Amino acid sequence: MNSEEYNKFINTELNSKNTIPFEIIKSFTEAYDYNAATSINWLISKIKIIKARIDNGDILEAENNIEKVIFLLNKETFPTWIKNKYPEVYEDLFS
Repeated sequence: MNSEEYNKFINTELNSKNTIPFEIIKSFTEAYDYNAATSINWLISKIKIIKARIDNGDILEAENNIEKVIFLLNKETFPTWIKNKYPEVYEDLFS
């Protein structure tokens, strides 16, 4: 799968599913850890999709590890989850 197909796949998953698979969370963490402007901007764009759904009242589940431990994301928990997992992008999303 090339990068364009991968982005389309992730966008479809984030826009249509109520559970964010661990594989996508892992790609978020990899982009965050890579810490280049393009990877951080990519991460922010994907998190904004989740944020828009939560702002519209959706409650989503995030698989936080390979064991599929579920973390519920809603208006109350989402900002804290972002601040804990990706603190450097928190201001870009919640300022």
